[in-house]
Amino acid sequence: MGGGMKSAPMPMPQPDPAIDDKVAESEAKLEAERQRMLALNKQGGYGTILTSGSGLKDEPETGQTLLTAKKNQMG
Repeated sequence: MGGGMKSAPMPMPQPDPAIDDKVAESEAKLEAERQRMLALNKQGGYGTILTSGSGLKDEPETGQTLLTAKKNQMG
């Protein structure tokens, strides 16, 4: 009943170091791009905040409106 010899299992092939290097390089480029995008998003958010929560303290410039064709008076 199957008294024959079994062959030894085949060893696993060794991974090619060139492929590992390419994968590592690709992952590094992807991470660098991700960090660049995060920095741009953060910079854009800070660039739009120009006033405090209390708003502007200057008097608004008033002039002739287009709809009413009357001059707004201050004070």
